[in-house]
Amino acid sequence: MENLNYQLEPLTEEKKPIPKITYFTVSFLLLGWPLISLLMMSGDSAQNHSFKSLSYQIYLPTIITEWLLFFLILLTVKKERISLTQIGFRQFNLKNLLIGFGFVILSNIILVGVAFVVKSFGILPQKDISFLLPKSISERLFWIFMSASAALSEETCFRGYLLTKLNLWIRNSWLIVILSSLSFGMGHLYQGLGGVILTSVYGLFFAMLFLWRRSLTPCIFAHFIQDSSVVWLQWQM
Repeated sequence: MENLNYQLEPLTEEKKPIPKITYFTVSFLLLGWPLISLLMMSGDSAQNHSFKSLSYQIYLPTIITEWLLFFLILLTVKKERISLTQIGFRQFNLKNLLIGFGFVILSNIILVGVAFVVKSFGILPQKDISFLLPKSISERLFWIFMSASAALSEETCFRGYLLTKLNLWIRNSWLIVILSSLSFGMGHLYQGLGGVILTSVYGLFFAMLFLWRRSLTPCIFAHFIQDSSVVWLQWQM
């Protein structure tokens, strides 16, 4: 895995000036996204706050943020004059959907082992975020849409765009995967250090899935299943 020659469509060999928005987008994903997570959910203040409406105070702002992030990528890609297929929007088929479903099962089994190891060092448990979980039917519907928004946005940003872009600048494959996974994990600072570690490891798994399949389809589907599983489990109980 010394070089990631996974570009989904060949770029022209003609060197073009890099748009300023490219530097902004990459910097924002690596540094700005974790900073926003830190500012929005600093300390235990959110946990001790009594929300009148999770749907409008937490879920809706999160959905808006995710879509703004997604549109930032669309704008950046347009300015760079590359196609969405070059960052992974391809191969939307049943095979990739099934692979995404299997990925969720296998990766969660592995994460249980990772959590056990991390817990042995006294880092876990994660922060209690049960106060953020949906309770009413309307909150569950909001949660499902929020899960779909996060899956589309975050996989496009941290797997499709960031991995592809960093591969043009950095020729160390593992460094690229680690950087994208850490920035993804640090965006979950509200879950505490244990949550950041597990999410970063999960992000690494997603990066490997993307590099293997050359497609965002299994990544987005798996991400949606993972995030929305809270609702499906609640309805089963």
